[in-house]
Amino acid sequence: MRIPAASNLVARIAGKLPLRTVLIVPFVLQIVGTVGLVGYLSYKNGQKAVEDLGYQLIDEVDGRVKQNLQNYLDVPKHINQSLAAAIRTKVLDWKNFSGLESYFAQQQQIYATVSTVAIATEQKEFLAVEKSLATDSLVIRIRNKSTNYAFHSYAADRQGKRIKLTKVRQNYTPHNDPPKGRPWYRAAQEAGQAIWLPVVNLSQESIVRY
Repeated sequence: MRIPAASNLVARIAGKLPLRTVLIVPFVLQIVGTVGLVGYLSYKNGQKAVEDLGYQLIDEVDGRVKQNLQNYLDVPKHINQSLAAAIRTKVLDWKNFSGLESYFAQQQQIYATVSTVAIATEQKEFLAVEKSLATDSLVIRIRNKSTNYAFHSYAADRQGKRIKLTKVRQNYTPHNDPPKGRPWYRAAQEAGQAIWLPVVNLSQESIVRY
């Protein structure tokens, strides 16, 4: 604040100005200077407050994203653990694909973020129940003795009741999916535990349409 300089200026011109002006001008200059200083400090403090708020929001969003991602990734793990426990306790028979099909359809109703629940066996049998991308329904894909080991795809309702056969594939095996790269069945078998893999699922390809 240049209040001393302003006072000197007033002293030099005091003899040529009215007394009222001489008395009022210094106060006006001081008020203007004080208001300017307060405004400047408020502006700087406001900048810091906005910056601090921005960092807080970034941290909050980061925390929520991590939490949502963790919850999203935990769902497949919980489904696997639940299925394994049901098989170990003989609540489910992994050889009974009809029972598994119904169970998988129930899992699709419980877990909204899961697109597919599937199982493959050492006998190259395969069962998958997945949400249809086009409609609010399910798709059932199966390869076992009941299909003469051809790969059948069925349109099904939300409860998992088959409606019609839609696709047939003769040359699919889960042990060789994908054929170029690391098949997911062998990778999981070798790991001996739950693992994450970028899966290119050839089971969704078809040769014959009905």
